[in-house]
Amino acid sequence: MIDVPSVGGERAMGGEKDVAHAGAPKIIYTIMPDFGGAYSWTIDDGIEYNGVGICNAAESGWYGQHPISQELHEAFVAWQKHYEEECWPGDSTCGLDWEAFHCQGLSLARRLKAELGDSARVIYEAFEDTPEERREILADGSLLLLPNRKELGSEMCR
Repeated sequence: MIDVPSVGGERAMGGEKDVAHAGAPKIIYTIMPDFGGAYSWTIDDGIEYNGVGICNAAESGWYGQHPISQELHEAFVAWQKHYEEECWPGDSTCGLDWEAFHCQGLSLARRLKAELGDSARVIYEAFEDTPEERREILADGSLLLLPNRKELGSEMCR
């Protein structure tokens, strides 16, 4: 298991054992592009072991428990559409510039965190090319590297 530093020098972990996020909001929004217009998922109970949660935002609208600006929703939709236009399921020739795409996604996730403040956690999860990379956007806009999903699952067995 990889030790990932967190706020206050504690180890970043998911779920109920989460020392770094003790007292943190239970609502977690995970930003990650997918097909069918989806770009955000919600975990209501603060436990990350069960994946990214339920889709709460797509081209049709933002359905999260916290409202966001229409401008931000439209920016997320444009970002997600770019992903879907460039990378069709099963197409091994995805022409997406992953570095630029993830930079834009992180920028949008930071904007989301700025709009939501301390009312929810915001996580950006890379998808296609680096499925293990997860970062939480902190209140000051800095990034906290989180354990990948495989590591989260192994935490349950300790």
